[in-house]
Amino acid sequence: MSRILRRPMFRMGGSTGTGIMSGLDKPRKRYATGSSLMPGTVPGFLTDFSLNLLSTPPTGNIFQTAATAAKEPLSRFQAAQFKKKQAEDKFAKDLALVLAKPQKPTLRQGVDKRTGERGFFTSEEILNNPNIIPPDNRMGFRINTKTNTIEQVPITEIEKGRENETKAQALGTQYNILTSLVGDMKTRLPDTPSGVVGFGFGAVEGVSDQLAQLAESLGVKDGLVIENQGTIDKYLKDKGFTEKAQSAATMRASVINLGYALAKIAEPDNPRLSEGDIIRQLNRINFGASRNVFGASLDQILKEELIRASAEIKGLKLNPNDFIGIKKEEGVEGKKGTTDNNPAGLDLPGLN
Repeated sequence: MSRILRRPMFRMGGSTGTGIMSGLDKPRKRYATGSSLMPGTVPGFLTDFSLNLLSTPPTGNIFQTAATAAKEPLSRFQAAQFKKKQAEDKFAKDLALVLAKPQKPTLRQGVDKRTGERGFFTSEEILNNPNIIPPDNRMGFRINTKTNTIEQVPITEIEKGRENETKAQALGTQYNILTSLVGDMKTRLPDTPSGVVGFGFGAVEGVSDQLAQLAESLGVKDGLVIENQGTIDKYLKDKGFTEKAQSAATMRASVINLGYALAKIAEPDNPRLSEGDIIRQLNRINFGASRNVFGASLDQILKEELIRASAEIKGLKLNPNDFIGIKKEEGVEGKKGTTDNNPAGLDLPGLN
């Protein structure tokens, strides 16, 4: 190639060994390839052995000469192999130490759906605990009733607001029903006979259907476990109740339903209530006392339940007045209905 490029036809325009033709006028260099002749490799050993065999004077027969020539190459081969093995063992040991170290788990943000609180959890914790769910990062829109504007907020916040409204609605409904029942019982007090049974039982019997419906809505069939009926019978007897009274069975059922309703409203998260829970609530009512004392105990129960329900609704960041109260029907003149927060006619400041 270099001789061809030196021909006269290629001499036009300057040197043939410059520019893009640089290097083409010189003989090609040849390089040895690969690293297979390194110490510790079989090709390297064979090369070393061959060179030694050729340069070693014969000693005895060919096998003796070969053995003599192989001593040093074999020694170097074994030393290199040993060094390589040490390096591999060290690498394996170091790798094992790294893998043995406790790895810092990857944390993911999650939400405890029981409390609504956010935190960071491992993937295993989220998988094994159904109460922990990864947060929903979707966004939605809602109307801000205070500013009359549309605002963009996380979907989870909207759903949490709906859940809180549902809880508040349940609290308000329970209190409103209880208020209506107490109001009904109080209107019956003047006409309730005394002397047959302890005073107050007749008033409870008068709202037996409503109490049965309330207790059933609160899960009395599955949520009440009476292990000793005699405990309740003794309580009723001590309060002046007698089995000989007319409609005794209805009265007893109504009293139990009332006690269950009060207990369930006071302890909504308690899945199983017993006769002890029932009696503890019935002790808030002065069965067997005078009309005035009996009526006053009903008023006191309403006050206490109003305070409790209002506090829980406020805890949900909602206004109790939006959920506690019964809507009056529109009047004959077509006026708008108003909210009656005190249908029983109690002296409850701040409701009207």
